[in-house]
Amino acid sequence: MPTCSAHRRRLPPPIRSREGAVAALKLATDDGRDDVVALACLDRARRPLTMFVVEGCAATVDDVLVALGVLLDAIEGAATPLDAVILAASRPGGPAGATPDDVRGWTVFRNRCIEAGVELLEFFILADGVVDAVSEHLGEAARW
Repeated sequence: MPTCSAHRRRLPPPIRSREGAVAALKLATDDGRDDVVALACLDRARRPLTMFVVEGCAATVDDVLVALGVLLDAIEGAATPLDAVILAASRPGGPAGATPDDVRGWTVFRNRCIEAGVELLEFFILADGVVDAVSEHLGEAARW
């Protein structure tokens, strides 16, 4: 009988597409029905490391920036496998797409990530089953 120390955990599959990212974020946000900010952390091979979910907030751009700041401050100067992040704001009952504040937030998030040496892959807005990718409003190419 194998012991726990002998058990090898299967690595999660990489997230290499919008669809893969959205599937994970829908689970974390109950398909956009929970007020949350979610940060999906990925390694260099785009395998999931962890997902941070901040509940009980309005999921504004400021809330996303605070959550991102906490994550990036935590890894500052540390050896970490964190290579990329996917951000999400889930706002049930809110607009079904990105607001002008969300679009402006993209640049702030991206710059903060660049300073920390982490790639921002996407910022999604989820609301009651609808998903919108903020980068598409800026005409930016997908980073998958």
